[in-house]
Amino acid sequence: TLGFMRTFDSQRSEDLGRKDYPYETIPVFDEGWPAFCEKFALEKTRASLDDPYLIGHFSDNELPFRPDALNNYLSLSKTDPGYIAAVAWMEENKISKRRINDPKVQAAFLEVVAKLYFETVANALKKADPNHLYLGSRLHGRCINEPVLRACNACDIVSVNFYHSWEPEKEKTADWTEWSERPFLVGEFYAMKVESKKTEADGAGFWLLEHEEAGEFYHTYTHALLDQHPNCVGWHWFKYADAEDHYQKGIVSTKGEPHQVLLDAMKIVNDQAYSLRGAQ
Repeated sequence: TLGFMRTFDSQRSEDLGRKDYPYETIPVFDEGWPAFCEKFALEKTRASLDDPYLIGHFSDNELPFRPDALNNYLSLSKTDPGYIAAVAWMEENKISKRRINDPKVQAAFLEVVAKLYFETVANALKKADPNHLYLGSRLHGRCINEPVLRACNACDIVSVNFYHSWEPEKEKTADWTEWSERPFLVGEFYAMKVESKKTEADGAGFWLLEHEEAGEFYHTYTHALLDQHPNCVGWHWFKYADAEDHYQKGIVSTKGEPHQVLLDAMKIVNDQAYSLRGAQ
């Protein structure tokens, strides 16, 4: 994960506006964004340009592509390029203030924002590293929506951090591919083992009391991806190692010790992945 927008935002001049994605906006309208992407892509891909074991690059992680993007950009300082661009877009498209909350208007502006992000990064990455795939920016939550997925057409693969589902919904993932015209990769999913229902833990994954149950979840989830979702090209369990001992998301402990019951369950599906997909 290269961190295009994260890095650009951290270097942003205070004269342009606040950092840290104010009002859940990203500064794609800043004049320096395209030039930054070209330079950054060259710097970040130079060492891996000819790496045959690298599949591709994620550009960022969980950026705020919110459905109410137009309202958010209009909340910025009047000197911020994002505010100026939002006002100019409304004038160009003859959008009155009373139509701002129209879902179609919001969606149209969000697609402009997302396209400016994905197309600028894609152009820079393909120019700097034509040998590897652009895996998109890992989408999450309310940011997994039609305008953003349409903008993901600039990517080779759409990456979605797909939680809150014991088994992926075929209709939902079909929409992702229809809108983007691209296959998708599950960037994150997991179930964590907790000590009890009263455990204090962070994260979007399911809470389970045994690693056997986490293994069952992995088997159900990934088998469904292979069997029912031909537009899926892979998945990533989040994550490799536990961050805490009292709730365990990883496949190894905080000390690197394997959670063997979970790994054994994963291996059953992993060993059959190509034959299961090939049967479809």
